[in-house]
Amino acid sequence: MADCLSFLRLYNIEKKDVIETDERIIFGDYSWSKFSNTNYLKYGTGRDGATKEYYTLASLVFLLKNVDLPHSVYAQKAIASGLPLVSRPDRKDLLAYLNGETSSSASIDKSAPLELGQQHVVPAAPLSQVKRSLEDGTNSEASKRAKADEDIKVDKNRLEARLEANVKDKVVTTNQLRPLSERMSAEKIAALKAKRIAHKRETIKDDTITEIEQRSFADAEVDVSKDIISKEKVVRTRETVMRSAKKSFTNILDVITNIQLREQGRSFNSNHKASPPPAVVAKKEPPPKKPVAPIPYSRYDQERFAGKEETEGFKIDTMGTYRGMNFQSVSAGVTGSKRRPDPSQKEIRTSVAKPLSVNQPKSGHTKRESKTPIIVVPSTATSIITLLNVKDFLQDFKFVSNNDKKANGAPRESEVLIQRKKDLGNTSLTIPFKVVDSVNKLQKNDWERVVAVFVQGPTWQFKGWPWLQSDNSPVNIFAKVKGFHLKFEDARIEPNIQKWDVHILQINRHKRHLDRACALRFWEVLDKFVGKQNKTGLRY
Repeated sequence: MADCLSFLRLYNIEKKDVIETDERIIFGDYSWSKFSNTNYLKYGTGRDGATKEYYTLASLVFLLKNVDLPHSVYAQKAIASGLPLVSRPDRKDLLAYLNGETSSSASIDKSAPLELGQQHVVPAAPLSQVKRSLEDGTNSEASKRAKADEDIKVDKNRLEARLEANVKDKVVTTNQLRPLSERMSAEKIAALKAKRIAHKRETIKDDTITEIEQRSFADAEVDVSKDIISKEKVVRTRETVMRSAKKSFTNILDVITNIQLREQGRSFNSNHKASPPPAVVAKKEPPPKKPVAPIPYSRYDQERFAGKEETEGFKIDTMGTYRGMNFQSVSAGVTGSKRRPDPSQKEIRTSVAKPLSVNQPKSGHTKRESKTPIIVVPSTATSIITLLNVKDFLQDFKFVSNNDKKANGAPRESEVLIQRKKDLGNTSLTIPFKVVDSVNKLQKNDWERVVAVFVQGPTWQFKGWPWLQSDNSPVNIFAKVKGFHLKFEDARIEPNIQKWDVHILQINRHKRHLDRACALRFWEVLDKFVGKQNKTGLRY
């Protein structure tokens, strides 16, 4: 790499600075003349015996400096500078080589004579300038050291002055003291006072911090604090804590308004409340007669009180209703409209009052049976379709592997509800499907709603199913429930799958745009099967 073209390419790729003087171009420790020829041939030269012409180093450096300009503007500037112009046919290939996009070029003539670079020596500075710089450095160091010594001397003088101010009496004499008792003489008091002063001289230096120490400590504390604050990561502030990401309080004003209306209705009723009912005085029964037992209350036997006072003095309209009235009318205490007696209610009350028969349920009503179809999927982790990804495949028409769902933190559920949009000509219908992976919780009536099952292969998958043969073969199951087997295109088919009446669905491992066609094929086969079964009790 001794030629100037290779040096220019290296410096251009590594974004190093190329120094250009009046006569030479410097690459670090080596330099070449600005008019040195490179080994890059000009376009159209060297062919059919023509003379070979090469680009100069200065012209290539000028091209790199003006590479962002249009070629016409670059050509005008190059001509104005008196430099050879890089032609348009050579521009693209030359820039690709200099930028490192290509390792070589067909226009590079390896047999061209190369001019060796000269070693560039940095000119030494004049002796007077070196001497002056040394003197300046020496003077600066000496001045810093002298300033530090002066600051230390000032601090020492300040400390001595403080010690002298705090300790006025350097010599303790007994002339100024008087004995307190026989044990505490003046000599003992003087000794204790001298000991206290000596101890104070030793400890006052630890309690006094000079200004230089204070400044250095403050600067160090600021530096440490900045370093700590730069590494801190703000998770929450007092403003972000008050924000709620998944809650909306847009209807809070409506809630407050309803509460106010409710309170106003209560106060209105309390102001217009009637007087309390008069006390009922029980009549004394004659002694020979036995007391009559009170009739228990029954909501279904109100006809016996038709001729009596039902409200016990309260103004209650037992035949009124608030049906069809708004909240404001109810809270304002407006009387409801009269309700017509329903003749069928009398028959119902009479029938309920009768003793229940053996076949009649004690609760008085039966549980409503569900009409949602059921799909069963395998519960093993080796199956490519489970409760984790069945909704993505059958509802969103996109296959997502179980590992990807677990990596994204998908929760493990006991059942999944998917919504299938079914086109009915000009309109569409949404049908819910319940997907489970265990049949242990299915009741006897629930088996009539099972319409499909994804088969994995082993026979133990159908443990606990009805319609099994004596050898636990699930052949009869596929006559009542449509079986499906989902597999990859390059995977082999289980031997049991080939024996059973199971529809095979194949998907590609990588081409996700083909998943929609496979999922639509599942719903098409299932619609035909359910239509033949004639299951009218399902929501289908």
